[in-house]
This record gives sequence, structure tokens and C-alpha cells, in this order.
Amino acid sequence: MEKDLTGAPLTAQRPAPTVEALCQEWQRGLGGAPGTPLGGIFHSRIDSTQRLARTLLDQCVHEDEGPLPFVVVALEQQAGRGREGRSWWSPAGAGLYASLVLPVPDRERLQDLPVRVAVALAEYVNRTLGDGCRIKWPNDLVVDREKLGGILVDAVTPAPPADSWAIVGVGLNYLVPISGRLENATALVEASASRGKAAPDFVPFVIGALTALWNAATSEESGWGDRYAHLAVHKPGDRLRFRLGAEEVEGTFAGFDARGFLRLTTADGERQVRSGEVFSW
Repeated sequence: MEKDLTGAPLTAQRPAPTVEALCQEWQRGLGGAPGTPLGGIFHSRIDSTQRLARTLLDQCVHEDEGPLPFVVVALEQQAGRGREGRSWWSPAGAGLYASLVLPVPDRERLQDLPVRVAVALAEYVNRTLGDGCRIKWPNDLVVDREKLGGILVDAVTPAPPADSWAIVGVGLNYLVPISGRLENATALVEASASRGKAAPDFVPFVIGALTALWNAATSEESGWGDRYAHLAVHKPGDRLRFRLGAEEVEGTFAGFDARGFLRLTTADGERQVRSGEVFSW
């Protein structure tokens, strides 16, 4: 039987969550708040929250209907997707699998969105872990150098005058299932137990994370870049290696600019990296 790091059986501690419980918690919180424009769509199992979110958005745009912002949440994904088309392992009841669909008023907000979301989720996790959750550029969450979660932002820009939209996909590991674990990955229950802390129950954890996402995405606050830099796992002087498409780049971490783009000191001088993947750090 799978046990947590305190020796207690995970199956005994964590009853299987249900869609009904998620909906009830949603209505008690963000979904039932007066004036909240965010709709919630909850499934026990689908292929991909990102795919369903895009299908629903495309249908509204095609029919010239302006949808309200909405979020698609699933207890299990059969074809979850991460960055660069990779699959995202999404076993039943073991994580947060969600896609938030919202209008983007301008290009600056679209560039800012991944930073906001990464900060919101890292700060939310740290309410449980203390200061253990960090951001691996550009938008992976890690604890003790093991991956806890990832973020995928897809932009949808119909022809003018239609509004532009963003689909923010989030995968956040909550529980290591009995079926096993992925290499170099961790989960909230596991990371909490290793620090002598108790993780929140699954349903409040999911709804709390969605609330944090929505608040960050719609906030008029500034200073997100500074908060992102504070939470980054990378420190000045760290040696990093990147994949930028078919190119590999190596250099020394030199900080971030205000938009969260990474500054890298290479043999050819400083380089600003807007996208890519850190594979050695």
C-alpha cells in the first residue's frame, strides 16, 4: 500500500474526490460570489481541459457570441497536454487539471499573464509549504528541484474586431497515486509531509487554486515581475542550458526583465530569452 512520508496510508487519508464535491465547494466560494463573471465546467474524466476549453471558445467566436470567462476542470485527463505538445500525466484525483479562459485586453497583459499565473500558484502552494515552492523558468513549479506543476498559455486572436482570449492551462500534482510516480516529480501531499506539515484536502485545494488564478489574472496590481524574480529557483551566476527550438544555448543567469524574459550572459554577450526550455540548471 502506498504511504506518505509520515507512514500513513494515502488511500485511508485521502478519499476519492467527486465532481459533486467540487461543484459544491465552487458554489460556496468563487462560483457563488455575487457578481463573479467566471463560469465553471467540471468533469470527472475528459481527454484534455485545454482541448475542451479551446473547442468551446472557438464555437462561441464562430457564432459571434462573446462568452463570459470560464474554467474547465477535470478529475482525470486521458490526453493532458503540457508545453511543446508533451503529454501531461493526469491520473484520477491526483492533481489539479484546469484551463482558464479569459479575455485579454491588450498585448502587454498577454505577455504578463504567464508571470502572474506562475506567481499566484507558487504563492498559493507556499501557504502550505512555507517557502519551498519555486519557479523554474519560464513557468514550471518545483520543490527541492522536483517538478510540482506546469503552466501552458495559449493565445486565441480572432480577426478584428473580435476580442483576443487566453487559455491558461494548469497542471499541479496533489497526490502520488498508488500506480507510481514520475521521475523528478513531486506532489503537494508528499512535499508537505516531508516538512512535517498537513496538506489541505483535495477539494478545497483545487477551488483555492482556481481562485488564486482568477484573482491574479484579473488583478490591477503591479510588481508581478519582482514577485516572480523573488520566487525564481535561478540565482545570479547559475549556469543554464536551454533548448530554443533546434538550438541549444548555454550561459550564466543574469536575472529577468520586467516582463519575465530571462537575461542570459553568453560567450557572445548578453542575450534576452523570451521562450524556450531550461534542461540543465
